[in-house]
Amino acid sequence: MRFSFFPLLLPCAFAVTPKPPITPSRVVSDITTPALLEPLQGLSTIAATNGGNRAFGLPGYRSSVDYILSLIPRTISAAEQEFTALFAMVDDIQLREANSSTDVYIFGLTYSPSTPTSGITAELALGPAGLPGCSAEGYNGLDVKDKIVLTQRFRCPDQTTLAGRVRAAVAAGAAAVIVYHDLPTKPTAGTLIAPDPVGYRPAGFISLADGEAWKARIEAGEKIMVYFRQIQTIEERKTWNVIAETKGGDEGSVIVVCPLLFHPILRNNS
Repeated sequence: MRFSFFPLLLPCAFAVTPKPPITPSRVVSDITTPALLEPLQGLSTIAATNGGNRAFGLPGYRSSVDYILSLIPRTISAAEQEFTALFAMVDDIQLREANSSTDVYIFGLTYSPSTPTSGITAELALGPAGLPGCSAEGYNGLDVKDKIVLTQRFRCPDQTTLAGRVRAAVAAGAAAVIVYHDLPTKPTAGTLIAPDPVGYRPAGFISLADGEAWKARIEAGEKIMVYFRQIQTIEERKTWNVIAETKGGDEGSVIVVCPLLFHPILRNNS
């Protein structure tokens, strides 16, 4: 009779302690205020040492990528994803009446063409209000050729509130376009969606109060000459995503978290 002996160590050798399942309450308990503040303070320091800016295309962004990579533990697989994207930044902008030294606040619309380095001095002309200001036909009967058009923000049929106003004025012959707000808030953002050197001319965004004040003076018969200068850099620049992934877990059950750096990505195989 033959006996085979199988040591009972086999089950012990492969015994592992199962990881506790991820639950909403466990995720919440793992998030603490100190753990959140530490990287935020680090990123704030990076911004402070880079002119207050960590935006894509600028040195502060690359420093932010390196900082985030330094925080990722060895238990996490991390990689950089390099690609290029369209960068736009207003380098210099100024708006004032030609006979005045007082600047009027203006936000440079993203992807606006630049003026000549010496700027543009021209008469300020009113564009049509409302829907007519969304097409060149709406300017029929208005003399805006080689002038700086003043028009109010309005949602056009193309679903833009700024680009459609600029395109229409340019098609009517404007040398530049100043859009004034339809809300009392300060203009701090605005885009023309994408560069178009043919369909656009230098364009900016001013407050409702400043726009209405100029509008009232023009409607009263006053001729207003304004000086407008905008220099904007628009070019392709390198950028990076940070992609971090847990080394263990179930490939069939993936949690994706996308915070903005822009954009570190954590892919968690839970």
